[in-house]
This record gives sequence, C-alpha cells and structure tokens, in this order.
Amino acid sequence: MAFKNKSMTIGAAIFCLGTLVPAVTGAYAISPMEIYRQARQQNEVFLQKLSRYRNAFDMQDKDGNTAYCIALRYNDVSAQEILEKYGADTGHSCVESIEREKAEKARRAERNAAAKRRRFRSSEGVFADSGNNYLWWGLGALAVGGGVAALAGGGGSGSSGEIHGPSGTYGKVYLGTGEPSGSLTKVDANEFRTAEYNRSNFLEGINAAEAYSYMYSKDDRGLLYSHQANSDEALKKVKVGVIDTGVFHNRDLDGKIVGSYDINSYNTAGDVRGKIAGNMHYYIFSKDGSYYFLQVDTSDMSATVGNGKRGPALTPSELDNILAQVGLTQGDFEVMNGGGGSNPGTSLMGKFDPDDINTWWEVATNLSHGTHVAGIIAGNKNDMGSHGVAFENGEIVAASWDMGTDISATVKDMVDKGVEVFNNSWGYNAVDGWNAGNAEELANTSDAEAYAYAAKNGAVWVQATGNDGYHDAAIHAGLGNVDLSQYGYDGPGEYEAPFLAVAALDYSTKDASAPSGYLAGYSNWCGSASGYCLAAPGTDVESTGAVTEGFMDESGTSMATPAVAGSVALLMGYYPWLSAQNVAYILLETANDQGEYADSAKYGQGALDLEAAVTTPIDGLRLASSSSFNSLTPVGISKLSLSSSMQNKILKALPKTVTAFDALNRPFEYSTENLVNTTHASNANLRNAVSRLAMGGAKKTVKDERTGFAFTTSESMDNGGRAGLATMEVVNETDSGSTRFYYAENSKYDTPESVLAPTSNPYLAMNEAYGAENMLKLSDTSRLKLSLQTGENGLYERDYEQDNHSFTERSYAFSGEYSFNMTDYLEIATLGGMLMENDALLGMNGTGGFGIKDSSTYYMGLRAALNLTPNLSLVAAYYRGYTQGADTPMLAISDLQTESFMLAGEYRLNATDKVGISLSSPLSVVKGRASLLYANGRDNNSDTIYLNKLTTSLTPEAKEYDLGLYYQGQPKKDLSLTGKVQARFNADGEKGVTDYIGIVGVQSAF
Repeated sequence: MAFKNKSMTIGAAIFCLGTLVPAVTGAYAISPMEIYRQARQQNEVFLQKLSRYRNAFDMQDKDGNTAYCIALRYNDVSAQEILEKYGADTGHSCVESIEREKAEKARRAERNAAAKRRRFRSSEGVFADSGNNYLWWGLGALAVGGGVAALAGGGGSGSSGEIHGPSGTYGKVYLGTGEPSGSLTKVDANEFRTAEYNRSNFLEGINAAEAYSYMYSKDDRGLLYSHQANSDEALKKVKVGVIDTGVFHNRDLDGKIVGSYDINSYNTAGDVRGKIAGNMHYYIFSKDGSYYFLQVDTSDMSATVGNGKRGPALTPSELDNILAQVGLTQGDFEVMNGGGGSNPGTSLMGKFDPDDINTWWEVATNLSHGTHVAGIIAGNKNDMGSHGVAFENGEIVAASWDMGTDISATVKDMVDKGVEVFNNSWGYNAVDGWNAGNAEELANTSDAEAYAYAAKNGAVWVQATGNDGYHDAAIHAGLGNVDLSQYGYDGPGEYEAPFLAVAALDYSTKDASAPSGYLAGYSNWCGSASGYCLAAPGTDVESTGAVTEGFMDESGTSMATPAVAGSVALLMGYYPWLSAQNVAYILLETANDQGEYADSAKYGQGALDLEAAVTTPIDGLRLASSSSFNSLTPVGISKLSLSSSMQNKILKALPKTVTAFDALNRPFEYSTENLVNTTHASNANLRNAVSRLAMGGAKKTVKDERTGFAFTTSESMDNGGRAGLATMEVVNETDSGSTRFYYAENSKYDTPESVLAPTSNPYLAMNEAYGAENMLKLSDTSRLKLSLQTGENGLYERDYEQDNHSFTERSYAFSGEYSFNMTDYLEIATLGGMLMENDALLGMNGTGGFGIKDSSTYYMGLRAALNLTPNLSLVAAYYRGYTQGADTPMLAISDLQTESFMLAGEYRLNATDKVGISLSSPLSVVKGRASLLYANGRDNNSDTIYLNKLTTSLTPEAKEYDLGLYYQGQPKKDLSLTGKVQARFNADGEKGVTDYIGIVGVQSAF
C-alpha cells in the first residue's frame, strides 16, 4: 500500500521567502497545524495565497490529518467554514475517520452514562437486586411418547449428590462496580483459584482461571474489572436459554434471570410449597387431597436419608400440628413458583410415591436440577458457595419444560428476544436403535424445528449426550447430523458450529483419590456425534440449589453441558463481534485432543480447554495493512529480510509486538522477531576473508600477446557453504583498448587481497556474477570503460551458517568510467551508472505484506591512485548513490541517499613483502526514512482495525569506520605469510560498539 501523499512534506510543504510569510532567514515550513491556526485567526490573505498552490490544503500531518480535519477534531466551525471557502477538501479520508471516532465516542459516552462509570478497562460488575423466585421442575424418569425421558443429570446413572448450605462466608465481593480505584493491573491466573472457584469442582478442569487472566484486570483495592479483547469495554452480556426443570431463587443467581417461559403440560396448582430456615429446609407436598411433610437438615443429610423417614398422608389439621412442633404455620410457606408463574413441583407428583422412601429424596433434589444448571453457567462470583463459568456476563432465560409439550414456539420467541445459546441437559435414554446414530428419526419433530430455527439465526444448541454409559450419544445429541433444509436451514457456514454435544468427564478435586479426568463411567460416548462433541467435567459439580442459600453437588452430563454453554457465553462476551456459532467452532478446534482425549469415539473433538480457546489462533494469523479486514496477509508469507546497511536501525525501531488476527478476526500479539530475517554480514565477510588468506584466492593466469585467461579457485566449507572466491576472466587486448568477459562467485572478491581491494564499487556486489567490459583508449592518458554486469543480489549478505533465508533474485548494472592520468604518478577516475534490483532495495527484500518490488539506484564515484614512489602507493575512493523508494502494504521506504569511502596506503618492503593501512566506511544511508504500518488493535463494534504508523530515520546512529593493517610476505622460499588486523568502530552503525578482527594465513610447500 502506498502511503498517501508521502512526499508532500518534501515537495509541497515548503514555501520560501517573500511568498506566504514574513521575511525570515531560511525557509518557512507550512504544516496543517499552521494552516489551521491561520484559519482560526481568519487570515484570508494567507489562505488566498495558499490556495494558489495545488493541493496545499490537503497536506497531511504525521497522523494523516489535514487542516480541515484538525478544525473538525477541535469542533472549530468558523475555521472549517473559511477553509472550505478556499478549497479545502471536506471529503478527505481523514474526515470520515474523525466522524467515525466521534460517533463511537458518543456511543461509548451513552453506554457509560447508563452504567454510571467512566471508560476504563473495567466492568460495572455484577449487581445484586431483589430478584424473583424461580422454580423449575425436576424429573427422574417420565413416560413420554412411549419412550423414557430422563434428565441428563440427577437421574439415570448420574447421581443426585447432597444438598448443603453455603460452604463459604459472605465476604468480599471480588467484582468491582463503578470506577476502579487507581491503575488497573494484570491478574495472575492463580488469583482466580479461590475457595469459591475450587468448590465449583469443574472450573479447574476447563482451565477457566487461565482464561479469566486474559479477561480481567484489578484495581489497587484488588477488585476485578473485565474487558473485551483488545478493548476497555466490559464483557458483553450474553443470554443463555436454559430448557430444563425451572430455576428457583438462589442468592448466587441474583440479577441473572432476565426472562422466563412456562411450557409445562401439568396444571399450575400450588402442589409444592417451601420454607428455608438456616440449614433446615421444609417442603409440603399435596397429592390426591392429602398433604406430606418433608424436613431436610442440610447440615446432616445422613439423618434425613438414613432414618428412612416416610411421611404419612396428613389432613390439614394434622399438618398444622406437625408444623407447630417446628415453630411454623402454613402461612410461613410460599408456593415454589417457576418460570411464568407455574408450579413445576406439580410435575413431580406423578413421580412421588408417599410409600416409597426414595421418592421423598428424589422429589426434593430434582427440584434443584434447573437451578443447579443455571448456576454452572452464570452463578455469581461473590465469595459464597461456588460460581459459574460466565459469572459476570452470562444471563439466564428460563424455559420450564416437562418434555410433554411442543417447544418450537418457545425457542423461536427466545431466539427473537436475543437468546444466543441454548443449554439442553435433558434427553431420552440411549439404547440400540434409539441413539444419536438414529437421529434422522427426529427430523420431523418439533425438537428438530426448534433447533433449526435457532441454528439459522446464529444460535448454538448445546445438548447432553446422556448418562447410560452407552457407546453412542442419546438420540437428541445426533440432531447436529440431521438434514434440516425443510426448515430453511442448509447447514453451517465457514468457521461455524451450530450444535455441540457434551459428554462428562469424571474429574473431581474433592479428595486425593479423585479420578483421572477421563470419561465418566456413567457418561454416554460422543459416538455418532463425535464431529461436534466435547467432553467437560460433570462429576461432583457444586452449584446452586433450589433454595436461597443452598448449594449442592450433582453428577451427570447435565452438569458438563452447562460448563460448555457457559464457556460459549463467556467467550462471546470477550469477543463481542463473534456469533455463538463462531465461538462454538473455536471450542471444538481448541479442545484438548492429546493422549486419552484423542479417542474421538469417546471424547469427540476432545476435552474443553478455555485457555486454549483464548490463546490459540484459528487457521493461522494474518497481518493488517489497512483498516479493513479484507486486506489481511498470512504471517507465514510476510517476511522482511534486512540488508546490513539498514538492519540495525529498522530492528531498533520495530515494536516488540504487533497485533495479528486469526480467521475470526480475533487479535493476538505477534512478535516482530518472527517477521524479520536478519543477516550476519560481518560473519560472512570474516569467514570469506579467512578462507581467502588461508585456503586460496591466488590468481592463475595464462596469456599470449593479445589474449589472456585467468582464474581463481574457491573452497568448499563445512555445512555446505563456499568461500565465494572463484573468478574467471578472458581478456582480449587491442591497440585501441581491451575487451573483458568475466565471472565472479562473489564480485567483492574478484581482485587480489590487499588493502586496495575495498576501492571496488559497493553497488556492484553480486553473487554468481557475469559481466562484459569494454575499455577504449581515448589518448595516451585517458580511458573510457563501459561495463554490463548481472548476478544474484549481493547486497543481501547472507552467512550460510546462521542465516536461513537465501535471496537469489538477480541484479543488473550498467557502469561507465572515465579515467585519466594527470601525471605519471596520479590517476583520477570518475564513474557513474545504474543498478537495477529485482524485488529488492539495496539488498533488502520481503514477501507478503513486505513484498518489495523492483528498484533502481543511480550511483556515482570518484577514485584516485597516487604512486609516490615505486614502493609506496596511496588510493582513495568515494561512492554515493540515490535509490528510488519502495512501497509495500506494510512498509514504505523513502528515496534513499547512501555513501561509502575508503583511504589506503600500501608499501612494498621488497619484491615479495608488503604492508598496508586502510580507513574505510562501508555503504550506509545518509538520508532516508522508513515507515511501518501495523495493527495495534481493532474496534469491537465494527469491522475496523486500529493502525499505527511508525516512522524512523534509516541513518545509522553513528557512522562505521574500519581501520585495518595488512601484511603479506614470503619470509622463506617455501613459506607464505599473510596477516590482517582490523578494528570496526561503531560496528554496524551502533555508537560505541567496536569489533576487532585478527587473521593470520600461512601457506607452506612440503
């Protein structure tokens, strides 16, 4: 992506003396802010003169704002009007951006005003209200439609567990309300592992604490404040429909029940009444004109069950006498009403047998089934009892259902009123011929119609697999495989899962001998539903009971199912732009499927893992290059490979992380280390220098009068590398000049090693280079040389041992050089030319969001050689280049100016020995900038990406200077010795960093 008007501040933003401004020394820079100031002062003379310059009013500052946009941002109407009068663009892109920001601020202000809090990374918390008393019916086994219907927990093979009072005290409320105090800090996962958390006995099994640590911060009082992904807004509220037995009032559900439905087929007479007094729970049942009284001591459940209390049928007066013994009257009892004002307790009376001890217990405990499920989903975090998965943002819509009526109309109304997740802890027993593999049998039922309506409107249906220990799920868990096109639902879209089946794990933290967390013996397998099935803890789960302060342990897939439904609600609150079906897909994709959980017949897609759901990207990560999600580029193909001339400056300027997005546009921090390929050019140069001195590099020449052939051998090195020393050339000389054809494995080393070698043109660095050169003698003292060269780009200097990325795109160069001898001792040469690089800029190259296209560099140079004596030579060279900039979707490079120089002297001690000294500076940027465009977040209320633009100078913080000493000689006839010592000051442009290099090469004939 080309950054808009990137050259504006260079071209249009400078107006000189005597035009627009008073006379001052130098030039005067007109910025958008200065234009706005003049407009604010109504300086029409200034604005009229400025209007003569094309597009001057559209000049942008570093944030992309024009003067008009600055006025708009400051709500300065008079300045806007006068700028518009003189031609300012009122439709500039920054106008839309500012208006969008203002609209969002207004929306947030409205939301915050309603919540009476400022915009913090915080939450208003879970507030308490008087609440309503809700009751859902409980059911052990009920004959319906010729089959056996059963709750997926609290009946069948799942256990009812025990009822008990709050296991904690009413202490500190951990969720903050209103404004946080002081600054907000990250919360460690362990801080969520409170007694309340542990008593739930399922949260640890789904890694909830780790997930919460990403969603909550705390203020200096230790109160928790939630936030959405990459946002300061609190978790979004999510409605969960619980189709079950009913929900009684419980303190842990205060403020959580936001809707209710009565779809029972039974009458609504007040057949069950209740009274709670501390640990004592009292129930009055009426059946066939008689009354039955049950007294439950929650502090000693064994006394209630073990004594085999079988209450006799009572007349009203007998009931009054018994109540008087415990200090109560019938007036102390209230009808235990459920959703819609019905009496779900009535549905129990068909099950209740006054002569059966067990039914006393069954009726009392099943009253709590729906309440227990609701608490697992959204029970409050208040330091009493236990809390649910979505303890802050989950809301319950209760549908009290006895499985004897059509639920489709109710489900449709729930969907239309905002329910996005449905918890279904009910179903038929799984038997041969009637299980999830036979789910097509349900295609024409109201249950299928209800699910289809929910699915096509984006909701998720979460269904228990059942408690028969059967090797397939119950039949309703197979609805996810049924063709429902007759209801207008043609199946899920990409990254969507409309149906989740849930099996139960035998996970328990109650004692040291707890099971291992594998599939519970009572749980049905995922079986035919394995493609969309999860396993979650369902054993000994503590949650809310059917009394105000009661909690109870229950086991079954009924308990595992709300753990999944609550997880969907929690993640929807964290990712408010995602649908419930998107979140369900995430849970399936990120489930733990390792080890035992890899058995899909049992566990489906694996065990629910909330931490993985938050930390694992779906279908890889993508980088943004604009504010739209339509421009994302996969991180796997986005790499920037840096050349040594710009490497350190870019690396230091890069942020440590950028925001990348997965396939569902969820933001993740992504380390910029993964985006950059660095090079170790100094290591490569050292290795080649060592090879050159110690192993080879001697040129062999064969020549007749006119034609010569010369070559230099190279050396293979460990790990497959090469020294890069091989050269070959053919020279044909004539009276008027010469023609040369050559090959160089690395053109930096196509001349003999000496201090004079660095005078070679740095812009012509190529690997596997081929070239042709023609030299014309213009006179006895002047020559003109023209050359063409091509090869693999050598400005990207890769060390084969440390740098994995290789770059083999070609470069092409055309050069011209004019040299003349001013005296017998002094030669001067001037040169110029053009370098064309395929997909690179001075060796820097990239892919994906950093895909650099072809670039051109125009260079010139000056070289001088002075032979003061036959033994003493001095050389000097200076090169300067101008490189056209490059624009990529994520990186913009301005036009660059670069330079290098070298000074050297060489002295011959004798015919075989010489010493030298050199001072040089490698190719570096003297003028130029780079701008990185990267994402730092997203707007959760729209498909907008927040972008940052980071601009840095590419000029090194200090110029590198290399000082070298050189010796080459033959101390003995059969012994050659070469030595080189070099100090690199401000190495690689880092101020104050010095590298020292020492090399000694010895060659001996044996």
